[in-house]
Amino acid sequence: MRSEIRQAISSVDSGGQLSPQRLINGYPELQPPESGAKSNLAVYGSPGISDWTTIGTGPIRGFTAMNGVGYVVSGQEFYSFNSAGTATLLGAGITGIAPVSIDNNGFEIVIVNGELGFSYLEASTSFTQIGDADFQRCNTVTCINNIFAYDWKDTNKFFLSEILDGRTYDALSFASAESNPDRVRAVRNRKGILFIFGETTIEAWDHTGAYNFPFQRFKGGTIGRGLRAPLAIEEEDEALFFLGDDLVMYRLSGLQIRRVSTHALEKTWAKFTTTEDAFCFKVIYGGHKFIYLTFPTEGRTYGFDIAANNLWHERMSFDATGADVKWRANASINIFNKTLVGDANSGRIGLLDPETYTEFGDPIVTTLVFPNYHANGRRCIMNWFEADMEVGVGATSGQGVNPQIMLTWSNDGGKTYVPFVESLPIGRRGEYGTIVKWDRLGEFYQRVMKVSVSDPVERVFHSFRADMDIDD
Repeated sequence: MRSEIRQAISSVDSGGQLSPQRLINGYPELQPPESGAKSNLAVYGSPGISDWTTIGTGPIRGFTAMNGVGYVVSGQEFYSFNSAGTATLLGAGITGIAPVSIDNNGFEIVIVNGELGFSYLEASTSFTQIGDADFQRCNTVTCINNIFAYDWKDTNKFFLSEILDGRTYDALSFASAESNPDRVRAVRNRKGILFIFGETTIEAWDHTGAYNFPFQRFKGGTIGRGLRAPLAIEEEDEALFFLGDDLVMYRLSGLQIRRVSTHALEKTWAKFTTTEDAFCFKVIYGGHKFIYLTFPTEGRTYGFDIAANNLWHERMSFDATGADVKWRANASINIFNKTLVGDANSGRIGLLDPETYTEFGDPIVTTLVFPNYHANGRRCIMNWFEADMEVGVGATSGQGVNPQIMLTWSNDGGKTYVPFVESLPIGRRGEYGTIVKWDRLGEFYQRVMKVSVSDPVERVFHSFRADMDIDD
């Protein structure tokens, strides 16, 4: 019996045999029926990262763009950079190494690092720590109607700057989240509405322009869901995406929230020890809109594609010992008609490039772990397993001239895997007739197939097929 094996996506429940499938360093792309494609879901290897410039010593902690100029926090320093990648040091003293919150109003940039605030004025090129006595400790900043708004850390309050002035504050320019006495974790401007994200609720506040305090809570503008981590919010596609206090990923459109994560992923996240340091950023690439969620302490990065019905995948890098760790991209910005990402390990800024198959020169390993195949308890014999993929993609020189794909499997639902069975060539450059098929793969009652490609070549997987005999 010939059977098509469903493509892998990341819905893994760690430790579970029900659905151990994973997609690491690749992303699924839906193919429309009218395209005549071989399958309705193809998997592409994640784009690589080529070196574009290096700014400071890193890590890269956050980007913003203002008036056609890029700005970046690298380590404890703040820089501007132009389209050639030439950087200018503007200031220093931004303590810490974790990602920062950063926003601007068109002529002033404000950065907060969880404790302190910093201001940069474009006209005078003045950079300073915000020293006003009424500036409070905060995790996030957002600009709304030329006012900078902040969460007041460890309280149920948020506070505001003076209009058009991120360096001046009034002791009375604050308000409390009113519907529930939970602590405010973050603030975010969404189309002129100020969203106050608390530990267990979200409130929507409208800008009234009133002299005493220019915001007022919407009547009925409270959502019974909180925010898990202050920086685990990202805006895209007319919505805010955030990690809820219940460790579920949500989409907030208007005043409605909708779950976008899967039960399997949520079970995995629930087993993590530390989640309060999670952060999000977006990557816009090739018509795809990816939201990435990183748990730095846990060393894991997950992404989903808004343009593909929220299909999930994982991103993974490798440390100096070869151990897998979270994706080394720490932040992203679309500027100068480029998608740039910042390195978590250095001051390198890279260009997201579909024709680069390494990240900052290091290998990218694309791995597909398929759903558990079984025949309702009957014994199966797998005669062959075939990968229908782009072939003849070998590099012109060096590593990847004769690229390989590796196969292994698990007969216990993904608990343990046999050593890699056999590596097969996927074709030197121009060998477009290459067939990728493994023969005589033994018997089983349940089986999880796993393939990997580490050579720096193009990876496109159309579908996978197997021929099996099943006991009556």
